Amino acid sequence: MGTMNLRDIIAGQHSSLNGFQASKFVASKVVPGTYKIKHMLHTKLIESLDLYALENMNNLELRATIESAIQKIISDEHLQINSADLLRVTAEIQNEIFGLGPKMS
Repeated sequence: MGTMNLRDIIAGQHSSLNGFQASKFVASKVVPGTYKIKHMLHTKLIESLDLYALENMNNLELRATIESAIQKIISDEHLQINSADLLRVTAEIQNEIFGLGPKMS
């Protein structure tokens, strides 16, 4: 099995969310309303980010870019999400993109 590039990883996360692989989210404390927001954020991130440009970013730049994109999507879509859920969902999305998976607690 070859190594996956960032585009493949992000696209793979999107595919997993479309099929809702429940096992990936068991350890994640996603409340029902935030799952839909998280799924939409994944979809919008794939649509809005230049995945080729992301491959040339270091981890800090990539995390900042993802966080900024998430905040813009939430603002543009007028999503209602409290700050605690926003921080958690943002961290989960970043961790999933980096291959760390949902945070276990």
